[in-house]
Amino acid sequence: MSNNFNASKLLPKKWLITSAGTHFYRIGLSAFKMTNYKRPVIYTPFYIFIIMLLQLIRSRVSIVLPEKSYSFYLFLGDFTHFMGIRIQCQIALGLIMLQCILSQLVYFYNYMKGIRPTNLGIFHVMSGLITPQSIGLTDITVLRKLILTFKRYIWLTEKYIIFIPIQGFMVVFIGFYNKLSTIHLFIYGLPHTIIYDIIDCIGYQMIIWQFVYFYLIVYYLNSKLILINNEQILRF
Repeated sequence: MSNNFNASKLLPKKWLITSAGTHFYRIGLSAFKMTNYKRPVIYTPFYIFIIMLLQLIRSRVSIVLPEKSYSFYLFLGDFTHFMGIRIQCQIALGLIMLQCILSQLVYFYNYMKGIRPTNLGIFHVMSGLITPQSIGLTDITVLRKLILTFKRYIWLTEKYIIFIPIQGFMVVFIGFYNKLSTIHLFIYGLPHTIIYDIIDCIGYQMIIWQFVYFYLIVYYLNSKLILINNEQILRF
C-alpha cells in the first residue's frame, strides 16, 4: 500500500469507499450532491419534511388530548395506545421527528446560503473526489488506519439500515395485533404500520448517519492531533 501512495493524487480505486460522504444526500438531509447518484423520490427533502412534520403533529395531538375512545386511536393509527405506553412513546417519537426537522432546516439554510459542508473533506478523500494532501493528510500510516476504520463503520451502518424496516414493522404490527380484531387489523392496522415503517426508515436513518459521521469526523481529527503532537515531540 505504501509503495503506491502519493498524497498529491487521488486514492487508487481499490482503496476507495465510493459511498463515503453521499449518505446525507441519499436520505434527503442535504441538498448538496457529491456524485451522480439519483436518490428515490421518497427521499426528496420536501417530501421528507412534510412526512416528519405530519408525524410531529400526530404525536403532539396524541400527547395533549385527554384519553379518547378506541375508535379515535384506531383512526389516528396510534399503536402506542394499544401497547399501553402512549405518552412515553409519543414523546420519544415527537423528539425524534423534531430533531430530524431541525437538522434538515440547518442543512437547507446552509444550501440556500451556498455554505458547502466542508467538514466532510475526509469523506471526499475516501470517495476519491479530492486528494489526501488537499486536507493535509500525508502520512500513510494514519491514512491506512482511517481507511480501515471508515470502511468498517460505513459498511456496518449500511448493513444495519437494511434491518430498520423489519424492526419497525414488527414493533408496530405487534402493537396493533395484540388489541385489534382481524378486520380492524387489516383495514386500519396494516396501512398505519406501513406508514410508521416509512417514518422509521427516514427518521432513524437521519439520526444514525449523523451520529456515525460525527464519530468518524472526530476520529479523523483526533488522529491528526496525535500525528501533530508526535511530530512536535520529535522536533524537540
